[in-house]
Amino acid sequence: KLLNTNNPEQLEEIIRFFWTMRRNELDENIKSKIKIIWREMFNRLIEKEAKENFAKLIFHLSDWLALVDEIDSDVFEWSNASVKYVKEPHETWHFVENLNKHVTKTPEYVGKLLLELIKQGIYPDYKEEYLINIVSNLYKRNKKEIADRIFDVFIKSLGELNKRLIKE
Repeated sequence: KLLNTNNPEQLEEIIRFFWTMRRNELDENIKSKIKIIWREMFNRLIEKEAKENFAKLIFHLSDWLALVDEIDSDVFEWSNASVKYVKEPHETWHFVENLNKHVTKTPEYVGKLLLELIKQGIYPDYKEEYLINIVSNLYKRNKKEIADRIFDVFIKSLGELNKRLIKE
């Protein structure tokens, strides 16, 4: 019923409600429904993306990366599509934190999502150690091409010490 109202404030509350539950607090019954709700919510929001109050919610759905055990092709698709709705670097705090949590399990998806964010001209400015860890893990997991592209576009600006940390 709430999804059918198409009320952006109510939809935002749904997004926030599930996000605040966090992955480790979800029981299996709710965990199994996250992707179903995510898909439905994403599709409804995309239909109304021309309206700014709906467009911003599309990116906020990517906060649900914290609710899934791994980034599969569906989650990647929704998250990748949502990146174009980011307006400011400060909006990416949860996104980068969640990418960092997923980098060991799904490094290629994580690298592609971070690269897409950077391609949009959004350079995350929070928790450099997360960014360093992501790029470092991409190198360790033989995703050199993606890591090099991220490094070339963005990481170079982090300074000499961080460059050495990444290469190690």
